Amino acid sequence: MLEVTAGWKTKVLFLFIGIFFLVSGLAYIIGIRINNTASIPLGIYRLTEEKPVKGDYVMFCPPKRPVFDMALKRGYIDAGFCSGQYGHIMKRVLGVAGDHITVTPKAVTVNGHPIANSAQMAVDLGNSPMPVYQQPDITLGSDQFLLMGENPISFDARYFGLINRSQINGVIHPLFTWKN
Repeated sequence: MLEVTAGWKTKVLFLFIGIFFLVSGLAYIIGIRINNTASIPLGIYRLTEEKPVKGDYVMFCPPKRPVFDMALKRGYIDAGFCSGQYGHIMKRVLGVAGDHITVTPKAVTVNGHPIANSAQMAVDLGNSPMPVYQQPDITLGSDQFLLMGENPISFDARYFGLINRSQINGVIHPLFTWKN
């Protein structure tokens, strides 16, 4: 007969917690990432080492810049293990080498075509002023990328500018997503 001791619930709880961390660690090692922001579809993604092309979702470490310090302080981005103690950010690639881009408060354009819902917000949802970033017409170099969210209130290139290839960790492919 199986004897049940007084501490069995605690042991079972610790067993489940251990299994959770083991599975989470293994998922991370094989490239599983979770997006919990509205910048791209919420869901589970797989990180790859593919070269980013226009239209891809990517994950990147923000460079150490005052605009990202502000974003961290205001909660637009999470804390993490990137330089500046920033967390990784996930966005869509909308501009690549050879593209002509312009960033103004009214719109972001790629090759003369405005990106929908790309006007900069004057203030955030907490009524704090948003940074103003402007980039006159520029042709992107081989290591420059324009990264945008799919949500009109996303913190993206409208506010932080171009991202260098060295900051991009890889292309992420959706495994399972759901509507924001």
